Amino acid sequence: MDNLPKAVFDALTSAGFWLDDGQIDDMRVIRYQAIKGGMLLLVVTETCGSLPMITELLEAA
Repeated sequence: MDNLPKAVFDALTSAGFWLDDGQIDDMRVIRYQAIKGGMLLLVVTETCGSLPMITELLEAA
């Protein structure tokens, strides 16, 4: 399943959206059955190096 986003990431790199897909820190893929006229939904969020939710979880453990 890790090959599914490769074409999308390569296209975004070629378009100059980011320097390289190596910048991705978190990726989630949900695969559905392919259908004619289907679509791709891509959500990109900048984390700015701060992940307070994870920090809170680690402190609570």
